[in-house]
Amino acid sequence: MFAPLSDVRAYEALLAGDVAVFLDIARALTDEILDRGVTVVAGDAWEGYSELYLRDLALELRRRGHEPLAFSPRLGDVAEDLRAATIPVTSDLGSIRIAPDVIHGQHHLETMAALAHFEHVPALSVAHGWTPWQETPPRPPRIRRYVAVDDTVRDRLVLESGIEPSLVRVLLNFVDLDRFRRRDAFPMRPRRAVVFNSIATEENFGEMAREACARHGIHLDVLGYAMGAPVNRPNELLLQYDLVFARGRSALEAMASGAAVIVSDPRGMAGLVTSTNYGALRRLNFGIRALTRNVTVRALEREIAQIDGADALRVADRVRGEAGMANVVDAYEELYADLVREQVPADARAEREAFASYLGWLSAQTTMPGTEEWSDLKARNEILELAIEMYRSQSRSDVDVPATTDAMVLQRKLAEYEASPFIRLRNRLYRVRPVVWLYRLFRGAAAKPPL
Repeated sequence: MFAPLSDVRAYEALLAGDVAVFLDIARALTDEILDRGVTVVAGDAWEGYSELYLRDLALELRRRGHEPLAFSPRLGDVAEDLRAATIPVTSDLGSIRIAPDVIHGQHHLETMAALAHFEHVPALSVAHGWTPWQETPPRPPRIRRYVAVDDTVRDRLVLESGIEPSLVRVLLNFVDLDRFRRRDAFPMRPRRAVVFNSIATEENFGEMAREACARHGIHLDVLGYAMGAPVNRPNELLLQYDLVFARGRSALEAMASGAAVIVSDPRGMAGLVTSTNYGALRRLNFGIRALTRNVTVRALEREIAQIDGADALRVADRVRGEAGMANVVDAYEELYADLVREQVPADARAEREAFASYLGWLSAQTTMPGTEEWSDLKARNEILELAIEMYRSQSRSDVDVPATTDAMVLQRKLAEYEASPFIRLRNRLYRVRPVVWLYRLFRGAAAKPPL
């Protein structure tokens, strides 16, 4: 944590007009505090590969003497991993009684909630994907650094979202090399393969991969969230397979383990990773921009036929030589230190305008899964409540009207949506009076937040 500057010499120098002495002392004190560790609030700590990235980063920051704290409205296995390492985790920002030094934001809802709760705390925002709605970069002035995990995501930040290029840094994805061990040898031919992907199912990918593998005598498993088989310990799993169908960070971790990797998912494929194409594919995080070819049984079979065990191990050695997490965490420490040292004066009006603009954008996100259903349910529930009230009025009775089955079902579904993280966070932001005032200016004097 950072205490107020307490060196009397600094204030004497400032009063005397010697700004240089003041800044030297301030920097020295800042460096001393940074050596003792930075307190970081990060979100979110639920589940998914970007959350596993957050987990690995938080664990390494703790090992380096910092004091990370994780926030997410939903807590899952990642939160349990963090708590097991004595890293505090919370789903309630109000439970954090001491302001952090830096907000490390991941996903815009959690990031904006943390910024709304902790005034004056600087932040950085990390983006992991090209398409996910939750990866849309927030734009309040206190976010003074943005991190993209590959060149594709950098284009989303700079070319689509208009973020100043000098504020964006590409930190390519990393592997925790202590957890992901390398196999000693590769078999003469692959015997076991796995589809390791969050959206792959038997129908959209597994059947084709299974047929291609069968033609080479390879047994295939299909794992991931879409199959109802999430993998919480991929480091233990990957050593069991010679061939992995994956993309993104999953593919990188499989390479580090010494498996042959065919970059692919139901949307497309890039093919077998080799020591020749590894560099170009890594700049794209083995992700969506690389998935330019259609997935067919024949295409997968051709890639399997090209597997070279010796080259797979060369790729593993290259990953382990340049994609370890140490350099990435070093870079994050530099970014945190820069944010703290800058001490940019807060602009309250700019903050409020940014939040109002964000809420205006958020209210228009009717395509977000659940939002349209929630609005429809709420409208139908209000109609039912009005009908019941009219029935009571017409019957001139104070006796409660039994709830209809439709009303009970609607009210239960409505309660579920209102308890969802999206609706809870949105409603919380709408209760900030200055934000509501600016929202009405932005959307029109008569506009009311859609609570």
